[in-house]
Amino acid sequence: MDEREVWKKMYLVVAAAAADAADMMEPTPQGIRAGTRLGEALQRAEEIYLSAGEADGDRT
Repeated sequence: MDEREVWKKMYLVVAAAAADAADMMEPTPQGIRAGTRLGEALQRAEEIYLSAGEADGDRT
């Protein structure tokens, strides 16, 4: 497995866990802020991930 595949798998594991954690946040002001922050970080990570794939000619 090449390095790119390793990073892809690592990203997917962390992204899935962060999405699950955001869904489990208690609906308190702190929980809502934490869930929002996780969601924003996931969105930014997804943008970086996709743009890196486009730069390499790989859209998967």
